Amino acid sequence: MDIIKIDALAIGYHPQQVLLANINQKITGGELICLMGLNGSGKSTLLRTLASLIPPLAGEIALCNQPLGQYSVAERSKLISIVTTERPTLDYLSVEEVVAMGRTPYTNFWGSLGPEDLLSIKQVMSLLSIENLKNRPFSCLSDGMQQLVLIARALVQQGKVVILDEPTTFLDIPNRRLLLKVLQQVAQEQSRAVLFSSHDWELVRKLDPIIWLVDPQAGLLSGKIGDQQIMLAVEKLLFNDH
Repeated sequence: MDIIKIDALAIGYHPQQVLLANINQKITGGELICLMGLNGSGKSTLLRTLASLIPPLAGEIALCNQPLGQYSVAERSKLISIVTTERPTLDYLSVEEVVAMGRTPYTNFWGSLGPEDLLSIKQVMSLLSIENLKNRPFSCLSDGMQQLVLIARALVQQGKVVILDEPTTFLDIPNRRLLLKVLQQVAQEQSRAVLFSSHDWELVRKLDPIIWLVDPQAGLLSGKIGDQQIMLAVEKLLFNDH
């Protein structure tokens, strides 16, 4: 079953300023998708539209065979988790408390965490090697470590779709490799769809994900690394002198 189905989608912040149009794609569980393109091409806008943070200008997005707009905020929070490029203000919270916020859609009126919640938090923090930071104040961490904590919060949310905008920003090379390995593991072992944007072609190509490439002329291209159309488009768009 398709987790997300996109039909004739147009995106942007104003009807007179369409960034991308006629987008037709499907996302199924277990897929790891890397969204690539030049700065300002509409990558973040597409991710935000798929997460229902901004409305589409035209077309339809179906989530689990139901129009995205028909879900309540509470329902969507159990299906989609997202980490944007904005850094939230989370003063006075420890790392573990920030990660635990990802379990909010599943807790009771009092926000109490049960054994399953605590286990999920522990497992995800271990995957990202941040369990040793659990008692540290989130606000005192480096930008890179804050990024990993926010991604951990998204992963413990256990949505069918995980959307990450430039998740490797601020990370050093070892943590970039670790993160992409974890994202691949989450997609494959938990049958979740993981969609992330990146400019790090050399690191991404080692994962062999599905590539979504924003091409100014052709629109949104999709294919695997090694597909001639994708490889030629990536080389022309991202590596040729402009």
